[in-house]
Parts: sequence; C-alpha cells; structure tokens
Amino acid sequence: SRMLSNNELTEPWFIRTKLIPPRANARLIERVEAASLLNNANEIGSGFIVAPAGFGKSSLLSQWRESLLQRDIKVAWLSLDANDTDLRHFASYLIIALTEAGLPLGSLEFAAYKCLVEFSVEQVSTLLIAKLSCIDEKVVLILDDFYRAESVEVNGLINQLLDHLPYNFRIIISSRSQPQVNVASRVLSNRAFEINQQMLSFSLDELKRFIGPDASDQYAKTLLEQTEGWAVAVQLATVANKGSTNLDTLFKGKQQYITDYFTEQILDRSTPQERKFLTYTSILEQFNIELASEVTGIDNVQGLNDGDKVSMLGKRIGKVSSAKIMGNRIAVEISINQNFSFNIPIDSRIEVKSDGLMGSKFISI
Repeated sequence: SRMLSNNELTEPWFIRTKLIPPRANARLIERVEAASLLNNANEIGSGFIVAPAGFGKSSLLSQWRESLLQRDIKVAWLSLDANDTDLRHFASYLIIALTEAGLPLGSLEFAAYKCLVEFSVEQVSTLLIAKLSCIDEKVVLILDDFYRAESVEVNGLINQLLDHLPYNFRIIISSRSQPQVNVASRVLSNRAFEINQQMLSFSLDELKRFIGPDASDQYAKTLLEQTEGWAVAVQLATVANKGSTNLDTLFKGKQQYITDYFTEQILDRSTPQERKFLTYTSILEQFNIELASEVTGIDNVQGLNDGDKVSMLGKRIGKVSSAKIMGNRIAVEISINQNFSFNIPIDSRIEVKSDGLMGSKFISI
C-alpha cells in the first residue's frame, strides 16, 4: 500500500484515481492490430485516438501502457473530467501525473499541489518545457477523455507543449471528437499520427476471440455486420442474448442493458433539441431532410452550423461558412485554410458526417 503525502492530505480537490487507467473489463481482449499502430508510430512525437464512446480507446491505451512499462519506459496517465477545463486545475494534474511517473520536476511538483497559484500561465508552460528538456529517458504522457477538458486555455497549453516537445517525450490524446490543437497540420507534416473509429473497430478475428470458440463463423460474421465492429455493441449484444450463440436469438434477448447504455451515453448528454429530434423521428421507419424538418419543426436538421469543420481524407482543412436546406439537398459554403496547399479533385465525394452518434457534424471530402 502507498502512504498519502502531506500535500495530498491537505488538498481535497486532488483525486488520485485520475492518475491510473480505469479498471479493465474482465473480458478484455488484446487489441493487437490497434496496438501495432501505436508501436509503429513510436518515433512520432504525438498521437490522437479519436472515436465515439465504446470503441475501446481507454482499454487500448491501458494495454499499451502496460507494454511500455514492461520496457522500462516512463508513462504518465491522466483521466480528464469537466473540472479540468480550468487551466490551473488541468496543469496541476498534468504535472502531478508526470511526477508520479518518476519525472523530477522540482518546485513545480510542490506548486502543482497548490494549483500553481504562485505562477503565471506563461511561467508554467515555460518551466515545464525546460524541465522536460533536461530528461534523457523516454517518457509518454497519456491524456484520456480529452474532450471533457477542452477549453481555449487548455488547448493553448497543449499546443505549446506539442510545438516544443523534446525528442524523447510523447503525448498521446484520446477523445470522442478531434481536439482543436492543429491535428491536421501535425499529421500532414508527420509530427503526429491519428487512430480513428475505423482503425478501432473489431476485426472478425478479434470479434471471434471476444465471443469465444463456441460461436459459428456465420454468427460472428452476422454480429460483425450488425455492429460494424463497435466494441461496446458487441458486448451489449452478447449480454442481451445471455451468452447464446444461435443466430435465431441474436438481438432478440433482453434489451435493458442496451437501453441503459444509450440513455447514459447519448440521451443524458444530448441537448433538448437533439432529444426532440430523436423523439419526433422515432415514429418514422425512414426519413430524409425535408421530412425530418417537417415532423420536428427544426430548420437545421442536417446538424451543420457555421464554423463546423471541413475534413479531407480525415484531416481538417477548413470550416463551414453557411449551410441551408434547398429541397432535398443541402447548400453549404465552406472556407479552406490558407495553409492547405493541395488541390481538391472535381469529382470528390462530399458528405455530411458526424463525430460519433449525436456528435457534432462536419463536411467530409
């Protein structure tokens, strides 16, 4: 067991469990393919794992963390929450996470337990970068659930750290939506990598290992097709079907677990307008933009707003200037970043997509 320090005993805001990964599910399987993407990008300074809830981001990073520790690489873990949108709160936890991983940060550690009240924001980032630059061994900082802590100030600090990382220091960020820290330019310049929803989806082999050897190949293939490799959907379907591996019972068992999950992860986190949209359209077997707009009375049912991102091949290249419904089509005006130097082919496919179920919409080219 570990004794609490005097700092921890006198600072009630500090929650130690934020510095360790969440407890692993007993049925957790090794994500070999996704983990290989992390290992193959070993020399790239930073990484972003972006996918909706239930795709195993935290589980993957927890597994990868263990493999790094076995290789004597120092790993700092920080699970973020809504309180971390405050810059001093966020920076304090970040520094404490690094010291817990074994990094000697001197006076910054003591100041962090006092929420850095004696330092300006500029001093904190400068001192932290200076301290990290003096460390010769490999270090990885994992920021889990970053979307909970995003704010202009927090993003600014992360941008500074990413811009001035020493060669031996890596930052890995997991989030339900793409963080506003110049991800596209970092990936395009090979200073960062990104693992997305498709890369995290279960392969057929991984799904078979999860559901066990008693299931037939056809059952596994049908389950993969129905869930599109969404890890939590596979798990929920298995629980709802009470472990049965017969095709006749697939998605026909008790659905309370599925109902509870979607209530917690989607409905409870939705805006009143989003809940209205879901309620009003639930009576329809199919609908298009015009019908949804008529039934709900919501003009912007396509979900696009001014300022939403424009993405090409998964990288942000601009933003939406305006969007409006014209018949059964959407007319969208976009502005492209000045530093984007590639030509967009005239026959490109342009779609409205979402950062996960009920997530923010964006234009995908």
